[in-house]
Amino acid sequence: MLNILLLVLLGVLAVVAVHDLVQRRHSLLRNYPLLGRLRFALEALRPEIQQYFIERNFDGRPFDRDTRSIVYERAKGTDDDEPFGTERDLDLAGSEYLTPSMAPRPVRVDPPRVRIGGPGCTKPYDMALLNVSAMSFGSLSANAVRALNTGARLGGFAQDRRRARAVDVGDKSRRVERYQKATVLSALRIMAAMGVDGPSELRPHQLLQRVDPYTVRSYAELHEWLTPGQLLASVPDTWASDWRAADPDRFTH
Repeated sequence: MLNILLLVLLGVLAVVAVHDLVQRRHSLLRNYPLLGRLRFALEALRPEIQQYFIERNFDGRPFDRDTRSIVYERAKGTDDDEPFGTERDLDLAGSEYLTPSMAPRPVRVDPPRVRIGGPGCTKPYDMALLNVSAMSFGSLSANAVRALNTGARLGGFAQDRRRARAVDVGDKSRRVERYQKATVLSALRIMAAMGVDGPSELRPHQLLQRVDPYTVRSYAELHEWLTPGQLLASVPDTWASDWRAADPDRFTH
C-alpha cells in the first residue's frame, strides 16, 4: 500500500514538473520546476511569518500588536493592564511623556464631557471624550456601521443617528460600548495620576517630548500658545502668513 502511495505521489510530482517546464508564464518555474513553487508558497506565508515570528510588539502599521491587544481586551471586557515598563526606546527623539503629580487625585466616577460651541453658538452640545469618528461609512459593512452606532447609543457617545435605528447586532455593539468606556476610564486614571480631573485642566507644561538623546522639552517650550481671541487682536509673526492665507469660506487659497 505504501509503495502505491509513493508511486502516486511521484507521478503527481512528475506531472507538475513537466507542466512547469512547458508553461511560459513564469520563467522561475521553467528554470526550477517544483522548487520554484516553494518561493510562491513562502510568499503566501510571508505576512503570517512576519506577524508571528519577526515583527515586534510595537512594529506593526497602522496599529501595532500592543495597540491591537488593548483594543481586543477592552472590547471583550477583560483586564487590559500592562506590567510596569516598556519595550520602546524612550531615548529616541520624538518620544513623549506625561508628568505624574506628587498629589494625584481620585479617579472621577462620572466621565467629563466636552462642550462643543462657544458663547456665540446657538446650539451647543456636549460630547464624550471618545466618540465614533467621522470615518467613511462607505468603507464599512452594514453590520459594522450598525454595531458602531448601536454601541454608541448604548454608551451615550456621539454617533450617526440616521444609521442607528434600533438595530441590534448583538455582541459587537456591546464590545463597542465596553471599549469606549474602558478607554475613557484609562484616560481618567492617567489624568488623575497627573493631578487633574479632566482634559480641561491639562496644561502644556505637563506634556514632554524628547528632542534629542539628552534633552527633554515641555510643550510649553516647544510650541507657541495663543490666548483666546489673540488672532483677532494681534497676530504673532509666526502665525502671520497662515492668518493671511486663511479664508472662512473655503479650505484652499
